[in-house]
Amino acid sequence: VAARECGDLVLAASEGAFDLVRLHTLDALVRGEVEAEEGRPRLFKSAGMAWEDLAVAAAAYERWAAAAG
Repeated sequence: VAARECGDLVLAASEGAFDLVRLHTLDALVRGEVEAEEGRPRLFKSAGMAWEDLAVAAAAYERWAAAAG
C-alpha cells in the first residue's frame, strides 16, 4: 500500500533516494519474517488512521514485553 499510496515514498523512490525493495510491513517485522538491518535507521510510515497505528503499537509492545519476561 505504501509503495502505491504514500506520495513521499513514491517520490523518494522515483528520485533514487529510497529503494522500495527495502520496504517491509510492520506486520512482517513483528512476526519475525524480516529482520531490521543493524546500524541502519528504521522509519515508520503510516498509511492509515492514528488509532490503527496506536492499536498495532500497543500489540507489538505487549508481545515484546511478554517475550522479554
